[in-house]
Amino acid sequence: MKKTTNLVLFFFLFGLIGASAAVFSPEDASLNFRVNNKMYWIEINCQEFRTDIFLRGAEEKNLSLEFGGVNLFPTVALKDSRFIISWVHFKKRNVDLAYYDSLEKKCKMTALSGFHFISKPDIIFNGQGSPIFLFKGNNAENDELFLFELNSGRLINITGTPDHEKIFSFQRENNRLQIETETLYHRYTYQVELDDLEPYLIKKEIILRETEKILPQWDDVSLNTIIAFGDSITCGEMRMNDLEGELHPELAYLARVQEMLEEYGQTHIINLGKTATNTYHAVERMDKDFAPNPAFFCLIVYGTNDVAFFSTASSAENLEWICLNAKNKYGMVPIISTIPPAQLWEPGVQVFKEETEALNLLIIELATRNNIAYIDTYTAFFQHPDGWEACLEDIKGLHPSPLGHEIMADLFEPKILELQPFAPKNISLVSSDSNHITVKWSENLEFDFDHCRIEFGYSPDSLNRITRSDSNYFTFLNFPYNSYLHSEIYFQVQAVDRDGNSSNFSPVFHIDFQQ
Repeated sequence: MKKTTNLVLFFFLFGLIGASAAVFSPEDASLNFRVNNKMYWIEINCQEFRTDIFLRGAEEKNLSLEFGGVNLFPTVALKDSRFIISWVHFKKRNVDLAYYDSLEKKCKMTALSGFHFISKPDIIFNGQGSPIFLFKGNNAENDELFLFELNSGRLINITGTPDHEKIFSFQRENNRLQIETETLYHRYTYQVELDDLEPYLIKKEIILRETEKILPQWDDVSLNTIIAFGDSITCGEMRMNDLEGELHPELAYLARVQEMLEEYGQTHIINLGKTATNTYHAVERMDKDFAPNPAFFCLIVYGTNDVAFFSTASSAENLEWICLNAKNKYGMVPIISTIPPAQLWEPGVQVFKEETEALNLLIIELATRNNIAYIDTYTAFFQHPDGWEACLEDIKGLHPSPLGHEIMADLFEPKILELQPFAPKNISLVSSDSNHITVKWSENLEFDFDHCRIEFGYSPDSLNRITRSDSNYFTFLNFPYNSYLHSEIYFQVQAVDRDGNSSNFSPVFHIDFQQ
């Protein structure tokens, strides 16, 4: 089956846009083509307040001259001596489908009413040679798969499912398409006759994503381990004039967090960043990456690479699934970040700024609704006294700079430290005589543990005396000795960390010197 090809061009584009009047030829081989022994290729030209698609080679033409705005994600289809070039036209948060037909030598744009997201289109010719565009888009509450026939102007919703379509693939057999789509929980197979474009659902399968809760067995390593789950930002990819190479995980936010926590005790970090991935890639790899890596905290920085693949609502659905599974299945404490700005917005691609801001609002909303901690990296960058550009890499401006990563670490650290410690467990009597009773509880292995607070008294309703223990046991003295009045003691214990955060109290226990 043929997979959609958004990924290659999207990351190539993000790697190269960034300078005014930048002109470049795409590395995507599908955008270099030959017709009648004549060579053609496509260039993307980024100027102030607009981005254009150029046809080069045997024919020279600015394909998007009449459209203005932002024109991105071109694709090419050939049939005999004819070729169609299609791309996505952005204007604020609305999108249209634009194309050039070599047969008519004209550039046209088809308004897709109500759409604010479409993926890079695939172009298919039916038996009569009419071009048909296949793309994922959002013109309602969720992402769907659509067909648009150029000659008739028909727009057909293929899927119509109640959930967001994440990915699709297709293969052609004669004049028929077989299309597979995936949502978070289902896989659908459709059949479409290219002559009448009527879609038929021929198979629906449940995607079994294991959600059974894993009861972690915390030890002194896993309890103090922090996982970072993200894309190239988490990997530490940054291009700086004064740094050799492009990958610097030692300067990324996860390593900075570990440095900040050293004064509290030993912590362990696991960097699960993977370059060139989006939020649905994260969903697909989460179980494989999390199962062998028990950890207590999970820092999530994902969404920068989503703009060409999903609407903001679909990206937020992926991120919510990740957070809830980290929390409920793996017993981790997730802390999610809003995604940072990028210099590629300037010039000509302001649409990505608007999409980023829309997604960040949804990230904050899903975190608040699910009682999940979050940090607002986006706002922190814009509030920095040196300006938000200083928070990004020198070259290309997509990834945070060392300063940007330090800001992110500064935001993550208090969220980690403010967590309530574990309450003392397994409280039991160790030894006793008429004058001394020693009790103990499970040792607190958290890196920022400080002491245990003990409240006790001579009735369960009057625990008005306070003491502390710096270890996992305490010895009560019978004073005055052999006093029948004070022979019984009631107590409860709570853990306190180095920042003064307290756990819940244990149940109230009773001990008696006369027994």
